[in-house]
Amino acid sequence: MKNTDFLRNYANVSSTIDALGVSSNLINYIELCTFEENRALKNTLSLNKARAVIKKTQFLNNRANERTKNLFVGFSEVNITDCTFRSPILNNPKKAVLLENTMGSFIFAILDVKMIITRSAFLNGLSSYGGAIYVSGTSDLTVEESTFSGNYAGVNGGVLYGAGFNSIKFTKKTKLTNNLAISQGDDFFLANTDEAFEMDEVEIQNPQARNSIHAEYIQVKLNRVSITNINKNEKSEQGAAL
Repeated sequence: MKNTDFLRNYANVSSTIDALGVSSNLINYIELCTFEENRALKNTLSLNKARAVIKKTQFLNNRANERTKNLFVGFSEVNITDCTFRSPILNNPKKAVLLENTMGSFIFAILDVKMIITRSAFLNGLSSYGGAIYVSGTSDLTVEESTFSGNYAGVNGGVLYGAGFNSIKFTKKTKLTNNLAISQGDDFFLANTDEAFEMDEVEIQNPQARNSIHAEYIQVKLNRVSITNINKNEKSEQGAAL
């Protein structure tokens, strides 16, 4: 699929594409496409038991009431490169996020997912858990050379909520700025896995945060990481950075 726009569509589940049980020998290509202002009860695009490459594609202002507003992935291998995920800027995001029932505004990955994200931007996401991304269920996620800004979680994980995953790694000059969560983990909430969360060559700036990384029952490995300007508002009680 190339140079295709999906605009203002509606469905109960998956307002644009629902790829279920696609042959494991085939790779689904989505390139130079736009998914904009689509509405669903759950998900804009669903990939289940599939292999996919998503390149130079935009996900803009899509809406859903539950699960994710954009990309649902389960039992799949997905590469995302040079993509933009963006929601509108709200006057009062703190009030709006309290009404959210979604998890992972842009990506909800659960159960045996292998995902690599490269040179992509995640802007102004709003969800209950995982302002931008939600990862669970023995999944592997690598994020490289990407940007996360202005994402907000109503409970935990302003950028990412991860629990019970295999591995999560942020690397190669990925930048996180001004992401927030009302409860814990303004940038990351990580819990309940025997494996590790890793960051290598990552920059985090978050002056309004109280707790950038919340980690429980998990290994955390940091190398060449810059975490700066946390708690300029002096609201942190303990572990402003980690």
